[in-house]
Amino acid sequence: MIRKKGGDILRFFFLKRLSTDARRLVGSNTLFIAGLGLSATFINVYLWRVDRSLLPLLLFNGFLDVGIPLAFIFCGFLAHRIKEPTLLRIGIIAVSIFFAVLLLAGKAAAHHAAWLGLLFGLGQGFYWYAFHVASFDCTRSDSRTDFHVVSGFFTSLVGMLTPFAAGLIIANSAKLTGYSLVFGCTFTLFVILFVQSFRLKHGPRRRTEFAEGFCFARDPDWRRVWFATVSFGLREGVYAFVIPILVFFSSKTEAGVGDYGLWTGIVALLSYGWIGRMKRHDFLKRFMIVPSIALGGFACVLLLGVKPIILTIFGASTALLFPFVMIPLTAVTQDEIDESERSSVRRAEYFISREVALGIGRVSGVLLLWVTLSIVPGVRGVLFISSILGFAYVVSSVFIAKVTYTDRRGIRSRSSQNARTPHTADAGAFVSMNRKDKRLRPMR
Repeated sequence: MIRKKGGDILRFFFLKRLSTDARRLVGSNTLFIAGLGLSATFINVYLWRVDRSLLPLLLFNGFLDVGIPLAFIFCGFLAHRIKEPTLLRIGIIAVSIFFAVLLLAGKAAAHHAAWLGLLFGLGQGFYWYAFHVASFDCTRSDSRTDFHVVSGFFTSLVGMLTPFAAGLIIANSAKLTGYSLVFGCTFTLFVILFVQSFRLKHGPRRRTEFAEGFCFARDPDWRRVWFATVSFGLREGVYAFVIPILVFFSSKTEAGVGDYGLWTGIVALLSYGWIGRMKRHDFLKRFMIVPSIALGGFACVLLLGVKPIILTIFGASTALLFPFVMIPLTAVTQDEIDESERSSVRRAEYFISREVALGIGRVSGVLLLWVTLSIVPGVRGVLFISSILGFAYVVSSVFIAKVTYTDRRGIRSRSSQNARTPHTADAGAFVSMNRKDKRLRPMR
């Protein structure tokens, strides 16, 4: 029994659950997150240091959130001409150029925050488009949750170590020299990732029909997933840059931001490991409402002020509960795309639609913060809107709970078999089920 348990642990850590292509994709994504972890956490702190204003942060993150879905749309136009690994490499090059420009701009970066944010968003968008399409192609519905658990585990691992290392480097360097060193290390990691990307395979190329991802009338469940994603983006668009700034205000040093990333990453790592050991993955979708409500409640502690103990409570709760929201949302989204042959073939259109929804949510969150700061300026306004947006996942969980996955490809296969033996009980059951469930209609 002990040996079997140990074998399960080894299979998890050495990715034996996944195909070779999936393991390569996990490795590439881990490198990408390591590069972002070194620098992305501190970009907003850097812009604050050189300008001492929240306006560059709002412009940078607002245009970043616009750039990502815009890149997905560009990829849609290019998809029938260019392979996914090539699109991924374009994203890596764009992100590398961003960090090179950031290094050259120095203190002037705050005056070009909007353009820098757009460039960073376009680079990430090209990368994430290729990653989502590739992850869909190299997994199935029965292995998709495993893929996201393993990928989340390793990205959490590097996501907690790299900010900690970067914080130490910056804190122990004179003035802004540490930032230049960290941005340079990130550039090097992306060069390695660029070389690694040539090992990735690509799926079939097709002309993109953008309307396919927005045909909500044909699939009400996709409409639910879409609005759940918009709500998810509301919180993410603000929390992605507000929390590191609040931690910096509290600790007064970049090392404090790195320490925060380290111990919250450890908690997230344990959470991903726990989910990976669970056998009833469908339970996560139904259970999603509980951690969503808890996350909203813990976000309200931010109203008590920017204090170390408050940020500790908030950080620990978020790191523990966030995977219980992120994994079911991602898995349900991809399962919904994989529901039928038609949606599976048009996977790129659905990913573009999803990213547009996420971008709408993120940009809306940044705009809400901007409006709030015009009424309640300073940290008070930031804490107020952050506590309200903390409940955005509750809306997402309500939509996701109503999604009912139906394996239409399996049903069509059984239908063709039953057509050859129409007098069997199974055929009658299929007809009865088809009448009761309007979602089991023939594909048009």
